[in-house]
Amino acid sequence: MMTSALVFVSMFAIQSDSPRQVLLDLRDRYTKLESLSVEIEHDFSSGLFPGKYQQELLVSKKNGFRLTVKVDKCEKRPDGCAYDYYYSAGKKVVTLRGDERFTADLNTDENQMPGYEVTGSMILSWMLKSPAIDRFFEPPKGYKFDYAWGSRTEWHGQKTKEIVLKITQTEAKEGPEVWMFLSEDKKKFLGHEWKSQGKVGYQLYSNQKENPDVKPSDFEPPKAG
Repeated sequence: MMTSALVFVSMFAIQSDSPRQVLLDLRDRYTKLESLSVEIEHDFSSGLFPGKYQQELLVSKKNGFRLTVKVDKCEKRPDGCAYDYYYSAGKKVVTLRGDERFTADLNTDENQMPGYEVTGSMILSWMLKSPAIDRFFEPPKGYKFDYAWGSRTEWHGQKTKEIVLKITQTEAKEGPEVWMFLSEDKKKFLGHEWKSQGKVGYQLYSNQKENPDVKPSDFEPPKAG
């Protein structure tokens, strides 16, 4: 009986320290926060808004979110930077692109990923508990996800734990990889890297402040005109 108990404890310890489980635990930690402020640095982090730019994210479980570009940290290019997004709970998501203004309902379709979730990425999806919350945990039909601990212990000057997610079609042996980075104590998500067309892009979270004081007006967009 003692041997069986030790085997069970050992198996549980191994499972609870698996990269997938650690990432799930981290997701659950973010979903329990009341609010969060964070700066996000991008360099070819997605195909939607390629190039370099920085954003500021303020998100509240009760009040909504605000995701805005830091104008002085936006690389000049023909298609401009990412857009500004405002969502005040119970209202429409307002997207600002220069002088243009668009409104839409908050996304409820698990097969869609609006621009604010592409650029706000995992932390915003987790805190919104969006339909995309499990996109790195539940593979679409015909694909499989394999998680492994990576070897890098430092990323952008920070001590990290690296998780390598390999995405393959069911019958394939090779596929793209996403490299995700956690703080050394596994309590913060620091960002991710990916590779496309031979170029490595990244998204880096910094200056994370948990549960800052917020008020509903923080999430209202500037008045039109």
